[in-house]
Amino acid sequence: GKPKINFEAFAVGNGLSSYELNDNSLVYFAFYHGLIGVEQWASLQEHCCVSGKCNFFNPASGSQCNTDVQAALGVVYNAGLNMYSLYGKCFHN
Repeated sequence: GKPKINFEAFAVGNGLSSYELNDNSLVYFAFYHGLIGVEQWASLQEHCCVSGKCNFFNPASGSQCNTDVQAALGVVYNAGLNMYSLYGKCFHN
């Protein structure tokens, strides 16, 4: 007979599965949501990308790519923004 599946819900907490994927996508997120400007994006492209393929994960220490990536991630993580609700209402304590 037909199998009976009793499935009501599925939840994923923090769905982080790869630090590399997270760091690479977070820099794009910052740019495409207007958190970093075109000059910073151009520097990231110049120093972290080769032939259109960018690597923002774990850049060489002391490199300009590392400086640019840390600045971009700093905006996302340290600016007090809710990265899960950038366009929601702002609430202050």
